[in-house]
Amino acid sequence: MGTSACSPTPKPVSYAPRPVAVSAAREAKGLQTLLLNATAHRTEPGTSAVRGDYSLDVELPEGLEPRLGSGSLVVRLPTVRHNRVAARLMKSSAPGRLSLLLRGQVQDLNGRSLQVETPVEAQGLFTVDFSALTSPRGLGAKVFAVREGKAAGVEVQVLDLLDQGRALVAGALRPGEPVVVRGLDDLLEGDLVQVQSPAPREAL
Repeated sequence: MGTSACSPTPKPVSYAPRPVAVSAAREAKGLQTLLLNATAHRTEPGTSAVRGDYSLDVELPEGLEPRLGSGSLVVRLPTVRHNRVAARLMKSSAPGRLSLLLRGQVQDLNGRSLQVETPVEAQGLFTVDFSALTSPRGLGAKVFAVREGKAAGVEVQVLDLLDQGRALVAGALRPGEPVVVRGLDDLLEGDLVQVQSPAPREAL
C-alpha cells in the first residue's frame, strides 16, 4: 500500500525593512507670502473700467485664509523693470477666491498668467526638505511620512520653494514627524522602513 507524499508547509515570506534617511516636517508659523497664479482678462470699458484694465481671479489653496489689510495685492508683471504693481480687491470675491482689478496697463496682458503676492496665515502649513517630494505617475505631489515603522504616503500641495532646499506645503502632516528624503525609489504605502542616520541638514 503506497503512502501519499505530504506537501511541505510554505514558510511565510519575510520582508526586510527598507533603509531610509529622514528629515523633520516643520510647522510653518506666522505670515507667509505665497506667489499664486492668476490669468488676466481684459475688461470692457464702462462706467468704472477703462482701456487697459484687467480682472484677475486668484484661487486660494484649500483651508488658507488671506491677510488682507490694505485692500490691494501686489501683482508681478512679465516685464524686466518695475514689474510689481498694486491690484485692487473687488467686493465680488467669493470664498476661496479673490477677485482683483488691475488698472491702466499699457502692455497687452489678456490671457497672460501673472503671479500675485498673497499674504496668508500659516495654519496647517509645513516646510519639508525638497528631496522628500515625489510625484508618482505625475499625479500630484506627495511625501512619505514614517509612522509606526511604516511608510505612510501623504498628499501635499506645494505652495512655494524656500531657501536651504526646503518647500512650503499644505497637507495632513504632523509637526516634527519624519519624512523620507532618501530611499524613495519604489517605496510603497505600508512598506516597513528602518531609519538610518539623519539627512545632512538635519545633522547640523
